[in-house]
Amino acid sequence: SWVLVEEASTEKGWGLNAGREFPGAKASVAMGKAPDGTVALQANVDLTKGGHYAGPERWVSIPSATRLRFRVWSEGVSGLMIRLRDMKNQEHAGSAKLTPGAWQTVELSLDAKGFPSHWHGPNDGLFYFPVRRLLIAASNLPSKEGRFWLRDIQMLTEDTSMLWGVEVHTKQPGNIFFHAEQPATPAMHIHNRVAAPAQVEASWRLVDQTGRRTQTSKQALSFAPWERKILSPELPSLDYGHYLLSVTLRSGNTVVGSGEGGFGIVEKLPNYGPKKDPKSYFGMHINNVPAAARIGVKWDRPQRAW
Repeated sequence: SWVLVEEASTEKGWGLNAGREFPGAKASVAMGKAPDGTVALQANVDLTKGGHYAGPERWVSIPSATRLRFRVWSEGVSGLMIRLRDMKNQEHAGSAKLTPGAWQTVELSLDAKGFPSHWHGPNDGLFYFPVRRLLIAASNLPSKEGRFWLRDIQMLTEDTSMLWGVEVHTKQPGNIFFHAEQPATPAMHIHNRVAAPAQVEASWRLVDQTGRRTQTSKQALSFAPWERKILSPELPSLDYGHYLLSVTLRSGNTVVGSGEGGFGIVEKLPNYGPKKDPKSYFGMHINNVPAAARIGVKWDRPQRAW
């Protein structure tokens, strides 16, 4: 299946790689509108004072794939360099010719044909999954200046774990809720990553720090291609403590996706608030790092000292 890895509908998670090994390139990456009005990730590139390439780059997690494709619209850019970094830090480089002035689809196989150049790591041209880094850069600019818009980055894979995205988030710093300001409002983000309609049953359960199940529920969901849904469970007032919200997606009797996230319920300290150092609030003390990760701790320090 072709799986949507990154929609490129927001600049969150993207950075700029201006090829510092070849100084002189100037570039920027931000959201913009392509000439047809499509909102997309926009890269502006200027190589008039040097440099060989520049473009957007981000971390990814691709457990298995055989092909890469994405949509691009360019002005003044007639060629792209595409790089993937695998788990052994080997860089794989491919290229694509562009016809400026319209949306076109770029597709490359994840092998020596699609990515003939490679360096670092084993340097053997083989892909060691997961793929961890993606760079799409302008490399051929006839007038040394140009820009391009990027959308809908997909991977062809047989790995069913990539078909659904399931995450649990809160809007609270450190995922900490105050006991007097309940109910807690964690949100379950579910994403159909395939360009086809789908139906699943979503079930969730909430357990406290002792493993005791406090809430459960399930519901049938229908998704359009690439659709995202956000579910907000209605929770009662919870006791002080730490809670783990787990979500499971099923198609028939088959589990097709899962995710989890944690949050804490604590007392609001008297010195918490604007102009009172809100960023140093502590919700728990724990020495078990895996347990801390499971319940959603976002900050840590090894000792009580500044």
